Amino acid sequence: AAAIRLSRAALRNIRENLFWAFIYNIIGIPLAAGVWIPIFGWTLQPMFGALAMSLSSFCVVTNALRLNLFRLHEAKHDKHRQPAALPEELTAAPPETNNTARQREEKTMYKTTVTVEGMMCHMCEKHVNEAVSKAFAAENPVSDHTANTTAFISAEKPDAAKVKEVIEAAGYTVENGKVTAAPAGASLEYEVLIPANGEGDHPSFMVLSEASKALADIGINLIVTDMTDSSALWDSLDAGEVDMWAAAWGATVDPDMYQVYHSSNQTGSNHYRIADAELDSLILEARTSDDQSFRKGMYKECLDIILDWAVEVPVYQRKNCIIWSSERVNSDTVTPDITPFYNWMSEIQNMELK
Repeated sequence: AAAIRLSRAALRNIRENLFWAFIYNIIGIPLAAGVWIPIFGWTLQPMFGALAMSLSSFCVVTNALRLNLFRLHEAKHDKHRQPAALPEELTAAPPETNNTARQREEKTMYKTTVTVEGMMCHMCEKHVNEAVSKAFAAENPVSDHTANTTAFISAEKPDAAKVKEVIEAAGYTVENGKVTAAPAGASLEYEVLIPANGEGDHPSFMVLSEASKALADIGINLIVTDMTDSSALWDSLDAGEVDMWAAAWGATVDPDMYQVYHSSNQTGSNHYRIADAELDSLILEARTSDDQSFRKGMYKECLDIILDWAVEVPVYQRKNCIIWSSERVNSDTVTPDITPFYNWMSEIQNMELK
């Protein structure tokens, strides 16, 4: 949401700069060219022309710098998604028979709208929708975390007490904008370990720090522990004692998912503790072929399942920078199209010194 707000502010700033630059040039270019002399007698000395050019750049840069004053986390100007409208009553067209009235009554669908406190995001909406759908055989339930409502239609008029029971069973309890009770198996406090040398020296440290502040606003305590000894993190992972953590993985052009995601490695390199029979089957099937196009399709299915488990969030991709002196090395002989998996040493035998 913050990224969308900043993007909208940047686009608004660009449009302002383009508008005023257009007006400025409509006046300034004809003035510099002497078009206004026979009409208004306006002239422009070169010294003032140079000043006008500088002033134009100054105004554009100054307006752009106003983005530094933009309140990134202020949501009052956000355009919230409106929940899809649901009809009060859906009636199927009955066949023309003597039992038309009775059949129409049987086809009547009921709309129910309830208040659901505690939804914070679209994933919360999905969770509530699934619970309602399962409990009432509801068609296309629509939840809106901005309005704290869930609406659905069902063949039978649901009991209000049961609706309340199902919603509460989903685990959402919020009072005055603060989470007061966590769902079963969850907590209001979590610790995340990050090996940042005790100095915040890690690409994800700022992300976690800002997340901790945001969660504190809704009553959830996220403790960010900056570790000076990264080996302590792996010891804790092997012992299964860590709720959340941040680390960097090395990758290859054709990764073997067996080591990281297969259930047989839960006491080893599967630090996520994933145990999914379908995922295991796909991983093993991918290993039966060395055809990369086949494996790519299998890996996509695997990654879809891993995302459903929501055990990891990719945050950045490190890129290498290769530097050499063109005064000493013939650049035409350096390995072309260098990638993280095919580096400059892959064709070192072709490199020439000057």
